Amino acid sequence: PAREFVVQRLRGLFGEKAPTDVVEAVLAAGGDDIVDWSARIAALCALRERPDFAPLAATFKRVANILKGEAPAAGASEALLREPAERALFAEVVGVRTRAAATRDYVALLAQLATLKPAVDAFFDDVLVMDEDPDVRGNRLALLGSIDAMFRRVADFRQIVV
Repeated sequence: PAREFVVQRLRGLFGEKAPTDVVEAVLAAGGDDIVDWSARIAALCALRERPDFAPLAATFKRVANILKGEAPAAGASEALLREPAERALFAEVVGVRTRAAATRDYVALLAQLATLKPAVDAFFDDVLVMDEDPDVRGNRLALLGSIDAMFRRVADFRQIVV
């Protein structure tokens, strides 16, 4: 009860300086560090100023929506990658994850994550995520899950209104 009261008060305070959907997206991603929430809200507001924000947000909302109701494995296996687009996405994810590991510079993290958009779009254009082979399907979901997990370090993009 006390935590919920504090979160409700923070919603109001953060809402005075940031759009409601941004505040909700950050709070939905979890955590309990007020300074960290503030940094994530500021970073997401900065990202929102980019002219390519709407398509970027739509792409990553799609990732999160595909995973809804799924419990992907912790990591994708390179051995199960079949299509060029999924191999390319895997390589991009590994590179971004390495560069962005454990940073709390959320502006830089979001900038790194934004570089995944072309590879994610190609993946969705060229690859059937829900493959008949359960191992391939699970691996593809795990790949998307790793992208979603990186974004959720900042915000739940399903909460963003575009």
